[in-house]
Amino acid sequence: MYNNWLVESDVFQTEYTDKFTIGYQINKEPDSLIQIGQQVALIGIDPEIADVIRRDLFQCSYNFSKLQFFDLGNTRKNNPEFLAQLFTELNSNKMHLIILGADNQFTKTMARITETRENIAIIDKTFYSLLESDTFSYLAGNHNIEKIKLISYQSHLVHSIHLNSPKMNQSLSLGDLRNNMRDAEPALRDVSLIDFHLSSIRYGEIPGIPGTTPSGLSSEEACQLMKYIGLNPLKSRFWIRGYNPKFDFHSQGVKMVSQLIWYYLEGLDQKVDEQPDKKFLTQYIVAMSDYQINLTFWKSEISGRWWVEIPIQGSEPYLLPCSFMDYKIACNDEMPKRIMNELSL
Repeated sequence: MYNNWLVESDVFQTEYTDKFTIGYQINKEPDSLIQIGQQVALIGIDPEIADVIRRDLFQCSYNFSKLQFFDLGNTRKNNPEFLAQLFTELNSNKMHLIILGADNQFTKTMARITETRENIAIIDKTFYSLLESDTFSYLAGNHNIEKIKLISYQSHLVHSIHLNSPKMNQSLSLGDLRNNMRDAEPALRDVSLIDFHLSSIRYGEIPGIPGTTPSGLSSEEACQLMKYIGLNPLKSRFWIRGYNPKFDFHSQGVKMVSQLIWYYLEGLDQKVDEQPDKKFLTQYIVAMSDYQINLTFWKSEISGRWWVEIPIQGSEPYLLPCSFMDYKIACNDEMPKRIMNELSL
């Protein structure tokens, strides 16, 4: 189906005899399967990087019952124009995408082909790699990118002035995640583009990755973020940057990448396809006396997820993903940070 764009990976020649591994279960002929459950495709841009990751990932267990996992191979070219055409074609179907071997320009390419309003999460300790490639300014000026969420940024590396714009006001620092990891779930619930830079993980967990520092995400925290992304109800496309097998002397880096992908797949497998429809939600109204406003919360009785109404002048309010903790804070007449930022209070 995509033979003009993609070439089969050399890893396809490997025989995997253990039927409980990804290498045995992954499918290489998406045209032959009936579309059921969640469909996710693996694509490599840099074949050297992608194939190293495949060899490790394919040895991981396949514990998924609601997934169809494809490996579409490696792209025939890696220039931005070629990739833009390929991923425009792929965006027209319902597959989630895992992209290996992306560079700093790839984020700009994916934003350029976005045709509907979408949110992007950039998981990194800073965003200076994107500033250097002018990608960040492109994201900020792209009308189809509604929110840019910088997740796990380190406050001593990112000036708060960069996070005050309406596009970036739902970002979360590393400290925010450490205080309450569950805050990441609503922040990631409405993102469909995910740029994960391995330098967000601390050096002790993933040596051999350029740009890592003594502080950063633990491997468990990084995997939890990926599971939240898999659980979100949107079609997601995520890419991992920063891996280079030439510096991965003890294979810690490739094993980390494999784990990130595995927990993303686990999230997809457990996904509840749910869009916030008020007909199926329970309403809770909280009077905020200090702010002289009422906050209207909505809870799903299916998934237990929460949203809060954000008013828009001259238009219908929209539902911002939030948490039960946000509701509890509001009940104490305190304005949750997530909602305060959105209301620009």
